[in-house]
Amino acid sequence: AATLPASAIDWARTDRQALSTRYQWYATTRGEAQPAFAHAFGFADAAYLTASHYAGSSVFCGASGGCETVLTSDFATLGPVPIALIGAGYYALASLVAWTPAESWSRTTAGALAGISGLALAVSAVLFGIQAFALHAWCRFCLVSAAITTLLFATSIWIVRRSA
Repeated sequence: AATLPASAIDWARTDRQALSTRYQWYATTRGEAQPAFAHAFGFADAAYLTASHYAGSSVFCGASGGCETVLTSDFATLGPVPIALIGAGYYALASLVAWTPAESWSRTTAGALAGISGLALAVSAVLFGIQAFALHAWCRFCLVSAAITTLLFATSIWIVRRSA
């Protein structure tokens, strides 16, 4: 069998080590970066709804009109505060936790993200139920926020388990 020159073997070993290092970086940052990017989308969604509320403008929701029904209902505010503003606050807080540098992550940090996302998931479930059973209308932006929160909660639980 032909043998490779030593330089080719050293190159292959170095390249394999570089790939392994890149994979380890991806594996350790993937979990933390994914929720942070999802939080950014959630924040944009909630900020849009909040701005529309304070501007008194309607949101584009397509032909169904469900968004207007949901967003102008008594359930859309908690006192004078729009639910969307509370959601934007949640996404901002969770983003701060999710953007904690990977080397600083601990089980406590992951638990905080899971707790924040879990509380938001419970609120999303209640709001989903209100849309389904009380209003009989669907807000697409609200459903997107609920889906993002579900993804964030599932990812944060994965991070907690991984950090054990």
